[in-house]
Amino acid sequence: MSRENDVKIFIAYHKDAQRIKSDILTPIHVGRAIAPEIVKNQLQDMIGDDTGDNISYKNPNYCELTALYWAWKNCDAEYIGFMHYRRHLSFNLNTKFKENRWGLVDEQILNSDYLKKFELNDEKISNIIENYDIVLPKKWNVKNAGSKNNYDHYKSSSAFLHIGDYDKALSILIEKYPEYKQAVNNYNKSHYGYYTNMFVMKKELFREYCDWMFSILFDLEKVTDLSSYDKEESRIYGYISEWLTGIFLTYKQMNSKIKIKELQRTFVHCTDSTLNVIPVCFASDNNYFMPLYVAIYSLLKNKNINDFYKINVIDGGIAENNKQMLIHLMKKFNAEIKFVKIDVNRFQQCPIEEHQHISLATYYRYLLPSLFPEYDKIIYLDCDLIVRCSLCDLFKTNIENNYIGGVIDIIYKENTERLNLEKYVNAGVLLINLKKWRQENIEQQLFDYTINNRKNIVWWDQDVLNVVLQNGIIYIDKKWNLQTTPYCIDTDYKKYLKQNSNTAIIHYVSNDKPWQRKTQQPLRKEFFRILRKTPFKILYFKCKLNDFCKYVISYRKAGYKELKIFGLVIYQRTKTDTTKNIKILNLINIERPVNNA
Repeated sequence: MSRENDVKIFIAYHKDAQRIKSDILTPIHVGRAIAPEIVKNQLQDMIGDDTGDNISYKNPNYCELTALYWAWKNCDAEYIGFMHYRRHLSFNLNTKFKENRWGLVDEQILNSDYLKKFELNDEKISNIIENYDIVLPKKWNVKNAGSKNNYDHYKSSSAFLHIGDYDKALSILIEKYPEYKQAVNNYNKSHYGYYTNMFVMKKELFREYCDWMFSILFDLEKVTDLSSYDKEESRIYGYISEWLTGIFLTYKQMNSKIKIKELQRTFVHCTDSTLNVIPVCFASDNNYFMPLYVAIYSLLKNKNINDFYKINVIDGGIAENNKQMLIHLMKKFNAEIKFVKIDVNRFQQCPIEEHQHISLATYYRYLLPSLFPEYDKIIYLDCDLIVRCSLCDLFKTNIENNYIGGVIDIIYKENTERLNLEKYVNAGVLLINLKKWRQENIEQQLFDYTINNRKNIVWWDQDVLNVVLQNGIIYIDKKWNLQTTPYCIDTDYKKYLKQNSNTAIIHYVSNDKPWQRKTQQPLRKEFFRILRKTPFKILYFKCKLNDFCKYVISYRKAGYKELKIFGLVIYQRTKTDTTKNIKILNLINIERPVNNA
């Protein structure tokens, strides 16, 4: 089958959005005759429904049917079909994808992975449709929306739909085509229907369908007063066409042997033509996997709808089952992840002491320029943090003439004096100019300084980065790296967070981490809000139980005789007042959660 001449599936656009490059999948601008000039200019690279014999000006009332009419009058392909810029048929016959209550397969973005997943390519489409008279979306059960049947669905599913309009259409239909009376009854009483005006039909069937449907809608238009209808209500003929399509198909199945193939439908939430692709990098070993997972979860949970994160994890020994957990998380939020193995022997000369809370993984960022040649810049994040909003604005920060952008370190005064520097940033959140690093061989400079100054390094790679990159550091807003630690008593973090609700990242610096048993982190609750939504939520309950134990003990030390919670005696002091006679509920022994790497 000749794809270009014999198959045309028109994809309706009313605004600028991502295109699919294909001979078969053909974008068409609906309502071009009345569209604003700015939209016409944005969509000038596609067919408009305002040429030849057309009803483009009727688009406010007919919706995508203006494109369907245009194809009826102006296209001569052997197969003609329709989809929408954010709703498509899945031509993947080997996989049954999970559907939402509306019978749609939810997807976040339209990209190459999406096209591959649903096999939206010319060859696969041609091979499927040439074996059928019509390809349709799967029948959908209107009971999922709380409707009794298809007739009730028009009556009760939306305030924009008025059952009187549908009744008029049915009267016209039966008067013009009395042979359809049984099909009308059968379809209206059924709770299964074909919706969203998506299909691919053979030319003869398509022309019969259009001639039948538009004859009904044009007569309905003559007897319908829309003067009191608002914008949504005025889309009447587009709405009714979905029910008429179901009746037409019911009649055809009752009276002819047409070959039908049903396919799943997809719904793309973000079709913005300018998607925000944001590359982010973490570095971790298996000991630090829990905070890594929490950090990535917070990143994805708080992204904007048009953000697409390409997450890169420098892998210092993460277990395979843990990697699979992250891969599953990516599917949930429609993001990408890549694990990059490195030769850890390259870091053997980098200073780290066993008792410290930092591992060699902190030096992995030295390798970013060579590990990711496809990126000109990247966001680097430590694992001991949570992200509270989109990182799009951070990524768009202009650092073209600098090596890195970072937030001033919480103890920058001490560090600038110690190293004789003008600027000193915290290395836990960095926007890195990889292009400039490659141009000036920064990677080797970092290794050289580390090896030659081992005895003078205090804060590991952070010291090295600040010294080597001193002439190319730009300070960014501290909302991108709120450094919280119990050791900085001069900072009221909770008050700051309340006054600065736009804080984007909370970074738990120092060796005191919020998931530890004896932590004093002032913003621990912010970490727990994320932790509770992850597979590691049991750690939250263990920590809360540990806090409760400490509360009981402090209650005893204060000399109280009895502590009751919900009527249960948790603590009781006996008359003899000896240690042996003090009864405390036997609480479980809480082991310290994930240790620092």
